[in-house]
Amino acid sequence: MSPTTTVRTASSAVFMSKRAGGGSRFEPERGTTPRNRVRSSARLARPLTIARANRRSAMSNKRNWMVITIAAVLVASGCSTKRYVSKEVGAVNQKVETLSESVERNQERIGRNADEISRHGGEIQRVDAKADEAGHLAASAHDEAKRAFNIAHKAMKGKLIYEITLSNDKVNFAFNASELSPDAQMLVDELADRVKADNRGLWIEIEGHTDGTGEAHYNKGLGLKRAEAVRDYFYQAHGIPLHHIAVYSFGEEQPVADNGSREGRARNRRVVVKVLE
Repeated sequence: MSPTTTVRTASSAVFMSKRAGGGSRFEPERGTTPRNRVRSSARLARPLTIARANRRSAMSNKRNWMVITIAAVLVASGCSTKRYVSKEVGAVNQKVETLSESVERNQERIGRNADEISRHGGEIQRVDAKADEAGHLAASAHDEAKRAFNIAHKAMKGKLIYEITLSNDKVNFAFNASELSPDAQMLVDELADRVKADNRGLWIEIEGHTDGTGEAHYNKGLGLKRAEAVRDYFYQAHGIPLHHIAVYSFGEEQPVADNGSREGRARNRRVVVKVLE
């Protein structure tokens, strides 16, 4: 180390001289003035300021990178969320479209059904109209038959010669049927032979009867069919003149037994044949 050493501090500059064999003393550095000492202090403080600035810059950069990293994570998360939402929205839209198509198909089907119902409604109205017309015709025919019966009855002297009843205890009139069974035909054959053998120009009165099942106007028609079946057999099988035969239906109006039992209803389904003078 040289005999003379200069030591600097941040506050001052001191000159220390060592001489051989002597003591040491501190002296201010030559040529130093207060201004120079300030400048020296500034030069000494500048590296510290730079270091502090560098540390602050590094910390700022670190914070910036952290912010950028967090922002990137948020952006990536946002993109992922957008894709998820877009996917879910697409699925919902597909379901909505499917439901819309199903609703349209159902509306078309309902429209077709409404047209079908309307068409059937028109057919039902036409059938009802025909049924009403048939009912009026049946009522008119019944009235006409009643008038003819009354005329024939007045022409008769009214004396009953003999009478037979075609019912289930002798013949079989099935439910809702008017055809003559073989047993019924045998009874009509016997009666026709007696009428022809008598040869007195007798009159035949045929009454149709039914049980109480069904509508009254229908039973009127059914009783008339049964009476007409007997009349037709008289004419076709035995040649009895039609103008000597009168038919009428009482329907369910004159029961001879209780309609509450099967046996009673069977007895009420009958045809009464009267031969009058």
